[in-house]
This record gives sequence, structure tokens and C-alpha cells, in this order.
Amino acid sequence: SDVCSSDLGSGRKPGVPRVHTRSGYRTPPGRLGNNGPMDESSRRIVRFVTEFNESRLTDAVVKAFNRTMIDSMAAVISGFEEEPVRISARLAQDAQPASGRMKATVFGYGIATTPELAAFANGVQVRMTDFNDNPHTSNIIPGILAIGEALHCTGTQVMTAIVLGYEIARLGAGESIAPAMGAGKLMGLDEDRLANALTMALTPHVALNKGEGALSMWKGVRSAEATKCGIWAAILARAGMTGPPQPFEGPGGLWSVNGRRNVKLPVEDKLAIELNWFKARPAEASSQGTLTLIPERSEEHTSELQ
Repeated sequence: SDVCSSDLGSGRKPGVPRVHTRSGYRTPPGRLGNNGPMDESSRRIVRFVTEFNESRLTDAVVKAFNRTMIDSMAAVISGFEEEPVRISARLAQDAQPASGRMKATVFGYGIATTPELAAFANGVQVRMTDFNDNPHTSNIIPGILAIGEALHCTGTQVMTAIVLGYEIARLGAGESIAPAMGAGKLMGLDEDRLANALTMALTPHVALNKGEGALSMWKGVRSAEATKCGIWAAILARAGMTGPPQPFEGPGGLWSVNGRRNVKLPVEDKLAIELNWFKARPAEASSQGTLTLIPERSEEHTSELQ
């Protein structure tokens, strides 16, 4: 049972899981490694992932997905020659998997490597020039594609996992969670393993400064690192690794640090992939309006001079 014996008579509602341990704590039956109970936020996410299926792929969702994939391909092309991409490809080449192991390909290089390193190298290509969709949710696509390739999934399965990942990303709970859940969906993980993938993606990877002040290569790479960590968390969970059972609501969990959020899925009536928008120019989102006006104002000014 998720309910501690010490809760009896405490006023706690029956069936509400304790989010920390004390005298009277009992391990819930059936969890891998005798792990503790999930917190309610984790439970809602993994249940949504488990129940999400291709019936959600309406014509409007498929159209939004196709547009997103084309936009991501353009972002890959724009970032392909950048030095961080080359660094990532070289590192991926150094870790070519043995025969029979899961493997995925680095875009444009034909390098077979491990899924998590393919997710990283390809994620750098998507994010490098700041040209992918806003709010950059397509950062998750390379990771889910890598697992899809490694497991020989169908196109429909991969599309479903990516659309699902977009929905999880909209929660804003951490960049590594969405790729972990998308990968876990393709792996067919049960709720126990999905919860472990979720917490191993979140708990060690709460990001600090993303690039204020002088900008290093990391500004265009950090999202690829988050995706890589999410993919690796799913791989660990698939193998049976367990993680802290209450990443959101437990002591020191995300809600105690950043303030509580209500986990509601789907977030809105339309799925998240239908609501993102695309950039006209490879630049930061808030600069798009200014960059659009500059040619217009320049043309007006030229006409005035003539």
C-alpha cells in the first residue's frame, strides 16, 4: 500500500501517497528494486504516456507534425557546418557500438553510434543556429528518432512518440523529461519503468544559467545535452535501474524548489505540437519582429532618399 500506517488518524486522505518516509513507512508492492511510491505528479505523467496512442493523430496533428519535421530539417542544414556539430560528430564516431547493440546514425555523417550520442550530435545540429521552432520543443526530436532507429520502430510509432513528447514538454518541468517519455513509449516501458526514467531524467538535470553574459558554444548545445540525458535515463530504466521515487513532491523535489505546478494532461484542448510557431530567420525568438521590420524600413528609407 502507498498509505503509511502512521497516517491513520492524521487527517491525510486515504489513498494519497506519502512523499517522504518516516516511522510506519511501507514499501509498495511490485516496484522494481523495492522502490518507494511515486508522487502524484509522476503518476499522472506516466499514466498519460501509457494511455497515449496513435488515435490522437488527427489530420490536424499530422499536418502540424509534418510542418515541424520540415522546420527541423531546415534547422539541421543551417547548423551543419558549425564547430560544435563537428566536435559532437567526432565524439560519436569514437563510441561506435559493438555488433548487436542498439545503434543510431548521426545526421549527414553516416556515423553509427549509440542512441544517446546520436541524440546529442543530432540535437546540436537542430539547436545550433537558434532556427528551430519556438519554444524549441523540436530539441527532443533527434533523441526520439535515435531510439526509433535503434529499435526499428515504424514511422507511426515514432510520430506518436514525438507528438507525446511535445505534450510532456509543455508542462515546463524540465528539458530531459519529454525525450525520456518519448523514448520510453517506443521502448514499451511499463509505468514503473517510465516513472524511473522520468525521475532519472529530472533529478540530476535541473539546469543552471543557460548562457547569460558572454556566450560559449554551450548556448547552442545545452538542449542537446538535456535530450541525451533523457534518452539515457530511458535506456537505464529499461535495463531495470531505479531512481528517486518522488522527484516532484518529495523533500528537495522540483516543486519545493520552483513552486508547485498542477500536472494536467493534455495541457490544452489542442495538442502542443499544433500550437508551436516557426521562425523566419535563424535568431533568438524576441528578435524576429525587429529582423522582419529592418528590410521594410530600409526600403522605405531608400525610397525617401531617391
